[in-house]
Order: sequence, then C-alpha cells, then structure tokens
Amino acid sequence: MKADSPVVSRHNLRFPLIPRALFFRPRVVNTAKKTMIKKSLAPLALGGFGIGMTEFVMMGILPDIATGLNISIPQAGYLISAYAVGVVVGAPTLVSMLSHKPPRTVLIWFMLMFTAFNALSAFAPNFHTMLLFRFLAGLPHGAFFGVGAVVATRLADKGKEAAALASMFSGLTIANVLGVPAGTWLGHNMSWRFVFLIVAVIGLATMIMLHKQIPYFEATWSRYSLNWSAGRFFERRSSCSSICTTASFRKVAGPARKETGSISASSAQAPGSGFAPFGTLPERQPSSRSSL
Repeated sequence: MKADSPVVSRHNLRFPLIPRALFFRPRVVNTAKKTMIKKSLAPLALGGFGIGMTEFVMMGILPDIATGLNISIPQAGYLISAYAVGVVVGAPTLVSMLSHKPPRTVLIWFMLMFTAFNALSAFAPNFHTMLLFRFLAGLPHGAFFGVGAVVATRLADKGKEAAALASMFSGLTIANVLGVPAGTWLGHNMSWRFVFLIVAVIGLATMIMLHKQIPYFEATWSRYSLNWSAGRFFERRSSCSSICTTASFRKVAGPARKETGSISASSAQAPGSGFAPFGTLPERQPSSRSSL
C-alpha cells in the first residue's frame, strides 16, 4: 500500500468519492429557545390535566356521589351526560362570543369558568344543583382545547406545530394515567367533594401560569364570529337547496325541452336564490331535427 493512499474504512468503502462530512454534520440545537417554548406550553398542559381529570374521574367516583346525594347510580349517570352536553354547547358558543378577544385573555376566562363551577360542584347540596354545575363546568372544555391549539401552534417553531400540540395534549394523557386513579382513590377513601376541590386548585394554578407564561397575541380570528358563521351556514343551505331544486327542475323539464327547444337561464334558477348555481345557461337554438 502506498504512503499517500487513503485509509480504508467502512465509511469510504461505502461512499468512496463523497466526503464523510456531508453525511455526518453536527446538529445544532437552540436550547434556550426550546426551553422557552416548553415553559410556554406548560399552562396548556396543566389545563388539559385538570380538564381530563374532572371529565374521567366521574366514572370512578359515581357510586360515592350517588351515596352522598341520596340518589341511585343510574340517576347519577346523568351527571356525566350533563357534562358532555356542556362540552358540545360550549365549544362553538364560547369561541364565537369571545372571538374578538386576545387568545390569552380567552384562555384565562375559560379557566375561570372551569375553576368556579368545579369548586361549586364540591359544595352542591342536591342532585339538581350538581347537574347544573356539571353542565356549566363542561362549557369551557372544548373551547379551551380549540383556542389552546391555536396558541400552541403560534408558540411553536416552524415545522414543530405537531410537537407543540402533542405537548398540550400530554396533560390529558397524564390525567388518564395518574390523575383519574388518584382522584378515584381519594373519592373512595376520603370524600368525592375533595376531588372537585383539587380540580379547582389545578384550574387556579393554570390561570396564574397562563397570565405569566403565555405571551400576548392579538385576536386574528374575528371573522369567525357567530354572525359570520350563521351567515355562511344559511348561505350554504340556500345554495344546496338551489342546486337540488334546479336538478329536479331539469329532470322534469327534460321532455319539454325536446318540444320547446330552449330553456332560458332565469328558469333554471331556484325561486329566491338570486344566482344560477350551474352558471349562465345559454339559450338553445332549435335544431334541424326538431323542425322535421
């Protein structure tokens, strides 16, 4: 072997003509920025932990609540349904009503509602009051995750939006693994009312962390207000009705088309729609076959 010949190794055997540095570059990580983003996402994860705990712990402490409120276990199951109805009603309603507010302010208001109604659930004297508080506590559930997802993606680096969303929803996962079993044990051995008090404390801590660690963002989704959404809904509904009406008209008027030989553009429009869903229909000139 000559003195100036390159050293034979597994790297230059695999890539003999390409320098190794092109494939094995050192990875530079901005640790300061990465740490800042993790601290900013911590309030969202903590809020998800509290929401997940108050949602799923009900199944574990349902017999204790039934005993404490002097009701049957099937009747206590309506408390779970009330919370679910609150989630469905509150998600679109609260986001539409507060769409003109900054996201940080909206998240703090959601956690304020969450904290207040869970604290009141701990002192509910009877079933009907508990049913009302569970419904109200479920209102900010879906709205918090919806607005929190927007905030998480804006806090993330470019290309790291999915990781930011995973960090926010990690609180919900930890709640199922740790929070729900701990709350169930606490409800069985001490009192189910302590569980809701702990959830209220978690909500209060989330509010403080949201105020300190989430930066201020301007509201950028004001066009998704309730009026805009309702207008788009009815506009799409009228468009669908116009298309269906026009399709039915063309199907019925098919045999008449052969006799008359033409259909005007205005006749193809649905009554009151104000537009032709299929575009302007040109008048059809009678063919030589129809005249025969």
